[in-house]
This record gives sequence, C-alpha cells and structure tokens, in this order.
Amino acid sequence: MGKHKVMNREVEKYAKLAYCGIYCGGCSNYRENADCSGCRNETELLADCPTRSCAIEREVLFCGECSEFPCLMLKEFYGDGIPHHIASFTNSGRIREVGPDLWLEEQGKEHTCGCGKRKLWFTSTCGDKTCTDGDCRL
Repeated sequence: MGKHKVMNREVEKYAKLAYCGIYCGGCSNYRENADCSGCRNETELLADCPTRSCAIEREVLFCGECSEFPCLMLKEFYGDGIPHHIASFTNSGRIREVGPDLWLEEQGKEHTCGCGKRKLWFTSTCGDKTCTDGDCRL
C-alpha cells in the first residue's frame, strides 16, 4: 500500500494530482469544457484509464509511489509523444522528491497568471485578451 493513501475527505485536496503525475489544473477540461473533475473524482470520462484503475487497486496516491514505478504501462504512456504525458514522468520524479503537497503548491503557482486566472499546460499567459500582466511565466 502507498504511503499517501487518500481517504474520502482528502480526495478534494489531491484532486489536481492525477495518478499518472499529470497536473489536472493545467487542463482545459478540468472543471470547464468537458467538466472533468480529475481522475480521483471522475467516474465516466476516465473510467477506462488503466493507470487510474491500477493506482486505485494498489492504493497509491500517484504512480510514483508504486514499487513497480515506472511500469511498462507507464513507460508506454510517457513515451506516446503527447506533451503532457511526457511531462507527467518528470512530474512524478518531482513529486517523489518534494512530496505531493509542495508539488501541488508549485504547480498552482506555475499555472496561475499574474492576474490570478488559470494558465493551461505549455502556455505563458492565461489567454485572456484583456490581461495586461506581462509577468506571466511558464
């Protein structure tokens, strides 16, 4: 069993940390377009995700806690050429290094524009044409 087993009351605390290491807060579908609630809360959109199923079965907070990390399934996922999948491998290493709480704090800052609005993966600003914050970084 993983050292960070998530109890029901903690699900919301870790909602933006996907089991695979993706930061859900940088996804345009997270609680918006497709109204995805992240893999900890979502039952329909992500029901067929093998990574999710495996992590739930093994009772780990994220795949990086598993004794078999990175398994063949994750190696294929991380190597499929999709940028946020590739980043999730790096994320998993960082989560292992600093812990999930600090990582989520770092990601929250990284994915927040200086104006306070959310920035999506691999963007430098929030995308709001009225935003005048020239200090965005990502």
